[in-house]
Amino acid sequence: MADILRSDVTDDILCDIGMPVMHRNVPYNCRVWVVNRKIVGIRPKIYLANDGNYREMRWFTPWYIDPSKAGFGELEEYFLPREIGEITGQAKVPFGVFAVSTKDTCLATETCEELFTPDAPHIKLALDGVEIIANGSGSHHQLRKLDKRIDLVRGATSKSGGVMRLKWLLLGATRTPVATVNLNDVRSMRSNFIARSFQASSTPTVQRVEVDFCCCHAEPLTIAESQPIEPKIVGPMEEIAYGPSAWQFGPTAAAAAAVVRAGDSPRGLWDYLRRSGQRGYFLPLSGGADSSSTAAQPGSFVPDTSTDIIIHHDQKTTSFHSSHSVDPPNKSGMKCQRVFQELTEGTERSKKAVLADIRKVTKRPFYTPASWQDLCGKIFVTCYMASEHSGSETRNRAANLAKQIGANHTSIAIRPITDAIVKVFQQCNFEGTKIDKSKVKSDAVWNASGTEDIALQNIQARSRMVMAYFMAQLMPWATDQAMQGDAGPGWGSLLVLGSANVDEALRGYYTKYDCSAADVNPIGGINKRDLKAFLKWAAKERGIGELERVANAVPTAELRPDKVLGSNVHPVRCHGGSFYAKENERAEVLSSPAIALLMSIIRDQRTSQVEFVRTADRLMSILAEEGIARLPSVKPQVLQSPCGPYNGLAVPDGHQLCAVDIVRSGGILLEAVRKVLPELKTAKILIQRDEETALPQLFYSKLPDGIEKLQVMLCDPMLGTGGSALCAIDVLKKAGVKEENILFINVVSCPEGLKALAQRAPKVKIVTCALDSHLNEKFFIVPGVGDFGDRYYGTSGYAEGLWGQNGR
Repeated sequence: MADILRSDVTDDILCDIGMPVMHRNVPYNCRVWVVNRKIVGIRPKIYLANDGNYREMRWFTPWYIDPSKAGFGELEEYFLPREIGEITGQAKVPFGVFAVSTKDTCLATETCEELFTPDAPHIKLALDGVEIIANGSGSHHQLRKLDKRIDLVRGATSKSGGVMRLKWLLLGATRTPVATVNLNDVRSMRSNFIARSFQASSTPTVQRVEVDFCCCHAEPLTIAESQPIEPKIVGPMEEIAYGPSAWQFGPTAAAAAAVVRAGDSPRGLWDYLRRSGQRGYFLPLSGGADSSSTAAQPGSFVPDTSTDIIIHHDQKTTSFHSSHSVDPPNKSGMKCQRVFQELTEGTERSKKAVLADIRKVTKRPFYTPASWQDLCGKIFVTCYMASEHSGSETRNRAANLAKQIGANHTSIAIRPITDAIVKVFQQCNFEGTKIDKSKVKSDAVWNASGTEDIALQNIQARSRMVMAYFMAQLMPWATDQAMQGDAGPGWGSLLVLGSANVDEALRGYYTKYDCSAADVNPIGGINKRDLKAFLKWAAKERGIGELERVANAVPTAELRPDKVLGSNVHPVRCHGGSFYAKENERAEVLSSPAIALLMSIIRDQRTSQVEFVRTADRLMSILAEEGIARLPSVKPQVLQSPCGPYNGLAVPDGHQLCAVDIVRSGGILLEAVRKVLPELKTAKILIQRDEETALPQLFYSKLPDGIEKLQVMLCDPMLGTGGSALCAIDVLKKAGVKEENILFINVVSCPEGLKALAQRAPKVKIVTCALDSHLNEKFFIVPGVGDFGDRYYGTSGYAEGLWGQNGR
């Protein structure tokens, strides 16, 4: 403020400047009116934004107005700081809600959130004769809010008349849009609105601060009014492309601009970069939806725009005025395209300014980019930070996307970091005597407990954050001399881009500080659904085809030991080569070369009945052994071999076990279990599935006495909808069997069935040989094996040519 007052920028200009002010040791968000190097008064904000992502009351206090008194209360005296007083020659100025009275009109201010309140200040201000109301907004970007602002302003001016000027905060080189309006139209509209005049005659008086100043032209007949323009409210996808890339700073988003006028594309990332003195941006690019959406944002680098609108309502219409011509939004607005476009197609003045900025950012005094990809490669670095759990699919998506947008792409492996962290923890020393050191656990492993799983995920997420800042600091130093073309100076650093969406920011998540800790977060106010829609839009409208692949990919954080089987299956390894399915944390999928070989035979449509039976029996034997080994009674046990001790497992007592089959195919698996433990008890449940609706019907059950005290192995080769299995589980539960005592073993499962059991029988453990893709419209598992019972017993399908050779 001191610099502004010392300069001539306020000479003959009535300025409304936003700034924080401390009054009586209370911080307020204020508007300061200045003219001719003098402060007219200070207007504190009445209503603060403190919902959603807004936290204005974290820093400021609302200006209190006594509701029992009419109007906005009395003005107080604000004693100016000595430095300001020496410049202006003033000791104190008015502080409170007031209107500025000039020789020819009356002005007041309303700030951001106040416009959105039911009893907005502009109502009383307009009724008391205020003709011009300025509203300065610094709100962060919020999708689908543009039309709401316009509607509110249109509603305010249509009822009360007057001129309302909105200004959205921009970081770029300042422009001052100018519009000429006729205040006589305002006065005429108000005087002819009789009901409004009646209310105005009895409205409380707003305190006036008089200024010896004229706002209107001395010879109004010599000038023409500005022509109205129709504002363009862009769609949500264009908002994401242009808005957030400019205005969301940090994971909670501090400021954003809205695109209102056609052709006004925010340039925030470019301005933020050129003003920060840094060399570019660094993004950890995982190949997922969030980081890919962030990667698409820096392309909204736009060298010069503004978003001012002046709304003037007279007797006939609401007009939107601007001094600038407006062009349709450019279709090449992603990555560094707009900067390069301005460099090649702008005015001579803008070309010169943009080239100076490019050379300032890149620290190359003679550099002129040959293309927008060339520029992007100089100022945008992406990195795929692979763990031992990362897959080739995400790695390829990240590399392809970086190539398409022209980024300088890198990759690193973070396992040495995470292994070192684990090793350091294992070497932790307990110095006191309160801990029995012999019982301290130090080897954290997967799937042993939730605590260990989260810890092992966190060291990956957080080490990526640390490496991102380390690489951002060193990347220009490492590459400047090795980069093709004009060599850089070898110093400077990059700003880190974040990629945490608003759902994560508001809800939180365990593996924090990975993509949420950054210098700038372009997507911090956008939810996941809108981001995926944006990816598809950008792929089509901006020609970045890899974004379509990203949008259609199954999301996976790849922080756990994942193994991708298909497009929709991302399980987690547990025992040996087996893994847990993501659809049901209690479902373990066996994996071994032997199982893969046998599954290949029974899946083959050409397999004869004889071969199917022989192979199915072999597979059932493996499944039976694996299932028994996972019974709760199987505990670790130290055994004595002929040559020494051995850490083995306790053999389960078959008398404490009951095998239950769902007739008919379940009997095949039950017999395999009986061959291993012939002393176990058995039971039968007959359930018939309606082939049209796939709903189960219970016909018969025979359970042994005392089954509620036994461990139960439920046998059925196929888990499709889960209806039959859940029906059988209900029968067992009604007989007193606890869910946690049930082990369900089957040959082939699908996600739908696993999800159904996870919802209705979450404590039942599942062991299966295969997790397939999905159910088709006839409720058969795909790819599956067909009808397991018909193929095993030969009841149908062979003669019809559905499977087998030569009828069998």
